[in-house]
Amino acid sequence: MGEDIMNPKVKIWIRVVLMLVFLYVVILGHQMIGKEGVATMLVGLAGLLLLLWDYNRPYSKSMKR
Repeated sequence: MGEDIMNPKVKIWIRVVLMLVFLYVVILGHQMIGKEGVATMLVGLAGLLLLLWDYNRPYSKSMKR
C-alpha cells in the first residue's frame, strides 16, 4: 500500500530542483520591501521545511519502533 513506485534518482532530482526553487523564492522575497517580501520569504521557508520533513520521514518511522 505504501510502496514507492518512483525511481530513487528521479526523487532526488525532484527534491534538488524544489530546494533550488524554494531557495530562490526566499532570496526573491529578501529583495522585496514590505509585507509582500516577508510573505514570499515565509512561503519559501515553508517549502524548505516541507522538503526537510519529507527527507527525514523514513528515519522517524524507524525510530518509533
